[in-house]
Formats: sequence, C-alpha cells, structure tokens
Amino acid sequence: MNVKRYTIYLIEDEAAKSCFGQEVLLYKLFLKGQADVSPQQTIIKKQISYITRLIPVLTIHSRLQEKLGGLNGYEMKDNHIIFCPDSRAELRIYYDHIVLLANGSLEAETMFFEILRQVESCFFAMNFQNHHFGWLSPIKTKKNGVKFG
Repeated sequence: MNVKRYTIYLIEDEAAKSCFGQEVLLYKLFLKGQADVSPQQTIIKKQISYITRLIPVLTIHSRLQEKLGGLNGYEMKDNHIIFCPDSRAELRIYYDHIVLLANGSLEAETMFFEILRQVESCFFAMNFQNHHFGWLSPIKTKKNGVKFG
C-alpha cells in the first residue's frame, strides 16, 4: 500500500495572514528547506524558524487521549496510531513539526486532522511526494481583514 507522508508546521498568526492566498510560496519555502545541499540552506532554515511556532506537544497529546482514548483501534505507544477497517494513520509529534503517515482510505488521517484543527488554527500540512499542501483549518476572510478558524 502507498504510504502518504504529511509534514505539518504551526505557522505564526501574522505569517499566516501574510500568506493567505499565496500558499504556494509557503509550500515552496518548505520544499527548499527539505533539500539536503543548498548554498542558501542556512537562510531558508532561519526563514522557516521565523514564521513557525513550537508545537504545543502536551496539549496535542492530551487532546488525542481525550478524543480517541475510548476508540477501538487507537493505540498510543511512542506515537499515536489509529487502525480503521480500510486505513491506518500514525501521528509523530516533535517540538517543531508533526509527521502524519497514512495509508488506505482517508478515515484514519482525517481523524487526526480534525483533532489538530481543534487545537490550533494555523497548522499548514504538506505532502512533498504528491505536491499537496494546505491549511488544516481554512482561513476565513472578512471585509476588514483576515480571520482564522
């Protein structure tokens, strides 16, 4: 089965507002940050560090336990894992990003995305293999500016 890998960053509110409608530029920055060798690698890493926030690790662990603790097919060992009849997803939480590995139908990965969406409004997810990217919570616009969640 083909495993999808999402890398998820928590973007600073002001940076998210600035990137509204220009998500492809944000994706390209992170894509360049994935490159092993680049003369600009130090600058790119600093740019990524500047626009991202630390992941609220304990809050996410707590919310996952609260929402999924009684679910048949949920395990927490080193990582959080959901097994569904047609899918499997594993969430790995680090201090600066999150990795979601998923295969099968969208059911298991969607459960993780829904919970992350409830924790913070500025998570940006990228699947570099398939060039897919986007906000976990859609950014809503108002007449007088940008509003989140």
